[in-house]
Amino acid sequence: MTTSSFRLPEKQEKAGYIQKNFDEIAERYDLFNDLFTFGMHRLWKRRTVRAIQAKQAAAALDLCCGSGDLAILMARANPLCEVVAADFSAGMLSVLEKRIRPTDLKDRIEIRQEDATALPAAFTDRFDAVTTGYGVRNVTDRHRCFEEIFRVLKRGGRYGILEVGSIRPKFLEPFAFFFMKHIIPRIGYLLQGGKHEMYEYLPHSAFAFPEPEEIVKELKQVGFQNVTFRRLFFGASILYVAVKP
Repeated sequence: MTTSSFRLPEKQEKAGYIQKNFDEIAERYDLFNDLFTFGMHRLWKRRTVRAIQAKQAAAALDLCCGSGDLAILMARANPLCEVVAADFSAGMLSVLEKRIRPTDLKDRIEIRQEDATALPAAFTDRFDAVTTGYGVRNVTDRHRCFEEIFRVLKRGGRYGILEVGSIRPKFLEPFAFFFMKHIIPRIGYLLQGGKHEMYEYLPHSAFAFPEPEEIVKELKQVGFQNVTFRRLFFGASILYVAVKP
């Protein structure tokens, strides 16, 4: 669906684009999420943590962690869990570090700058649970990212994805389209004190993201089983859960 002259970055330029622009909006990104989801993203993230059974995990990875909402929730759900929070954006990781610095979580969450398509060899078979909150659409190679997550999970490990979705029923689509096209860039303008193209990128990347049935197919192609998805708030977000056999 074309909404304006805005152009999504090509694959070869996407990594640098994502890194630079998320660094620039990092300090305002949490407030942006609160405003444009009316705070509901926090409920959806709690549901994600329950779905991947974080309370039973000995080790968990929040990949494309942003400012670390899911990492923090997993650490709080299970004080004995070893939690790693990894992201490509140093700016986002800096926000996470500031959030946990005055708390006991500073010694329980390991913060790492990592590429979701090339995770360290030492991560192999390390984690009982992996989450990705609104980050899958930002990776340069989704198939490679899913392969890496499959590699770093232990047998029986669970992968939870929270991502944008397509609104259902269909008659609500025009309202969602208007909100994404016109309201989100304005929210970003107010928060940044001026126009920033990341607030154009975010709705456009949402429009371009595949239907959930395609994501389920891709997860199964790399070896995941028992792949399910659930629409949240009329499909504004989708929660996927997949298991490594």
